[in-house]
Amino acid sequence: MQSLRNYTIRTRLLGLGLLSVLALLLIGGAGLWAMGSTRSEFQQYVAQDVGSLTQLSEVRAGIGNLRRFEKDMLINIGDDGTVKQAQADWQKTYAGVIRSLDALAAMETGAQTAAMPPKLKEALQAYKAGVDDIAKRILNADFVDAAEANRSTDIIKAPVQAMDSGVAEMTRAILQHGEDEVARLSTRERAVRGALGVVLVIGVVLIGLLTVLNIRSILAPLAQAVDTTERIARKDLSEPVTVQGADETTAMARGVQGMQDALREVVGGVRSATDSIATASREVAAGAHDLSQRTEQAASNLQATASAMGQLTASVQHNAASAGE
Repeated sequence: MQSLRNYTIRTRLLGLGLLSVLALLLIGGAGLWAMGSTRSEFQQYVAQDVGSLTQLSEVRAGIGNLRRFEKDMLINIGDDGTVKQAQADWQKTYAGVIRSLDALAAMETGAQTAAMPPKLKEALQAYKAGVDDIAKRILNADFVDAAEANRSTDIIKAPVQAMDSGVAEMTRAILQHGEDEVARLSTRERAVRGALGVVLVIGVVLIGLLTVLNIRSILAPLAQAVDTTERIARKDLSEPVTVQGADETTAMARGVQGMQDALREVVGGVRSATDSIATASREVAAGAHDLSQRTEQAASNLQATASAMGQLTASVQHNAASAGE
């Protein structure tokens, strides 16, 4: 606290205000940074996981349409126009599914999920090879009826099962990755909130401590000055005034010290003058007493002289009388 008094009250108050502003800026900046970081990661989560689920749903829908166009080719044996249209729709849908798989492969949804689109693409290519062969045989009239054509689809059952299981596995993996990301973001949010809480507590404690020390550094000298003035009012000038620091209260204490020193000099001068007057009075009294004694001695001498003169006069008269006889 004593070191604070080396600075003026104005400087201390300005410093405390500046520290408060800096603390607010620090807390606010940290909060804004945390919000921006969390928002960026959330946007990335939405763009990756939600986007991957969207692409995967398109893959699932595309595979369903591929199976539907496949059935259209099988049940329309003998109608080459319908078969060709179904084949064209199948090829178009296949291209869309491939694009969705490529988009899935480009998304960052975890190492496990990233390895699935290529496998799904391999199964889809095997399925395409089987469907192309069946469509070619249908257009070449290699099948007697739809039942015979349907039996030929055994070669594509394995790729179809691989596609279905791959889509299901990829769905589970993406959902798990999403849950992991949500948990990570929640943990990060708690960590950021805890860090902001710690910074806030430290700022409040630091500012509060400096405020208390600043108040004490102002009130303590004021209390000392009040005590000194009360002692002076009681005519007690014996205790010296302590002057430490360089702030306004120090200047006030220095003024009180100067006033006490001046009063001490005045009282000392009055006391010295009083002592001088007392000494002079004693000397005057002693002189008066000596003068009184001398006056009494002179009066006694005068009486003796008068008595002697009376005796002399009587003797002269007696001698004169004796001479007349």
